[in-house]
Amino acid sequence: AVDAVSEDLVLRLVVLLHDIGKPSCKTTGEDGVDHFRGYPAVSAKMADEMLRQLRFDTKTRERVIRLVELHDAEIPLREKTVRKWLGKLGQEAFFQLLEVKRADSMGKALEQVRDRLAELDEIKIMAEQILAQGQCLTLKDLAVNGRDVIAAGVAPGPEVGRVLNRLLDRVLGGEVPNAREALLELIDAAR
Repeated sequence: AVDAVSEDLVLRLVVLLHDIGKPSCKTTGEDGVDHFRGYPAVSAKMADEMLRQLRFDTKTRERVIRLVELHDAEIPLREKTVRKWLGKLGQEAFFQLLEVKRADSMGKALEQVRDRLAELDEIKIMAEQILAQGQCLTLKDLAVNGRDVIAAGVAPGPEVGRVLNRLLDRVLGGEVPNAREALLELIDAAR
């Protein structure tokens, strides 16, 4: 798997450390099948401890930990889901996560992962198209802002952020276009 990832320090560390928590999480079911529930979080914690002991800089350590923790997360091949992941992680981390998933798969028999590799390619293409289209992915991309929400009658404070996040979720989910007028009409419903 390490050989299959690019020569980027963060990615190499992620692929090297992503499964280190598996042995401590191993359980065997009554059917004799081994399970490793919760291992990504355990692996992330162990990676954090190791990288601290090795005195890695905070930025590198935090990037590695985040990708280790997310490496096993499912990203279905749906535009709505890809938009949400791009918004959640940002462009760089999203594509790094895809590369980690690809390298992880390459560490297995090709016959077992051929379909998964093809799906990862399709997810990457979809994400590139979403970015090329300039789709709304974050609050700063939203066609309305806090001043608009306050002007619509929401009292200044934490509720403004909650309303904006609800509107963003609806845009990311494809329920409403990222259009100023459409979003202004939904502010009351987003309260």
